[in-house]
Amino acid sequence: FRCTCASSKVFLVKVNPGSIAPFEGEMAGLQTLAAAAKETEVIVPTAYAAGELQGNQGSFLVLDFLHFIPFGPSIPTVLERLGHGLATIHSHPLGRAVSTGGPRDNRNEARNT
Repeated sequence: FRCTCASSKVFLVKVNPGSIAPFEGEMAGLQTLAAAAKETEVIVPTAYAAGELQGNQGSFLVLDFLHFIPFGPSIPTVLERLGHGLATIHSHPLGRAVSTGGPRDNRNEARNT
């Protein structure tokens, strides 16, 4: 869901009918990727909160809503910079940890919810 606050800040709110565990793993992974991306132009969304919905109805994750401009003459340059940035992240020890499941691999938890 896209959520706009009174301050005009826009968030992405993800909802899962299951456990909070996958969102906790995603939050940790985004924090690790953000640390690995500091030397690049790659934008990693900030995860602000994860929690459980009332009445045992599932869980949620609140992130930055990233605004993308999909078309235009700068696309080849943007894609090239993105490619270099992603390569840098994945060669960084923290980036490699996330791409291989890191210290916490929540893929099985997501399937079991």
